[in-house]
Amino acid sequence: MIRHACLLGCTLIVFSGCSATSQKSGDPTNTDIAPSPDTSQNTDSQQNQPTATLAINEVVTSPSGDGTDWFELIVIGDTAVDLGQFTVVDDSSKHEQEPIGTGLLQPGEFYVVKAISEDDTSDEPFVPFKLGSDDSLTLFLNGEAVDSIDWDEGASPEGTSYGRLPDGTGDAQTLSPTPGAPNAELENYVAPCTNPFDPSRVVKV
Repeated sequence: MIRHACLLGCTLIVFSGCSATSQKSGDPTNTDIAPSPDTSQNTDSQQNQPTATLAINEVVTSPSGDGTDWFELIVIGDTAVDLGQFTVVDDSSKHEQEPIGTGLLQPGEFYVVKAISEDDTSDEPFVPFKLGSDDSLTLFLNGEAVDSIDWDEGASPEGTSYGRLPDGTGDAQTLSPTPGAPNAELENYVAPCTNPFDPSRVVKV
């Protein structure tokens, strides 16, 4: 009797232990379960991806004298870009995306493109359309829009340019033309009045 009781007790202890183990298998803290992969190890590689891009930096729509319209691009980032992958177009429905040239443009470099009539030609990089006084310019990379700049009538009067300050990243504003060089503020410039008639100042008599 004593021997049977002892065997029965041992058997119960073993089953009890198995039951406890089975319950722990569903416990998320169980060290036997393989840990989730550590995705934080990929953070550095994602942050170190190339950041170079091409941006529209400056446009001239009303050049002084016999000058031509032009726009300027700049590389923002730390790697060169392939100009052959980019096209541009203004907001005219009659115009199509036009190539801007070929070759590599290095970080921080400027690239000036003339905007001339479709009947003209040039030995310098050019597109066959002129820029309007109230217009826009959109830059495409392999057919996908990656940058644009637009301006209203009077934003770029004769002898001035319209572009970003600081170069490539700042807000667009009226500037002093600097083709192929860093943008510069236009000194002593007074913005034109877009609505000379102010209804709030009308006095009834």
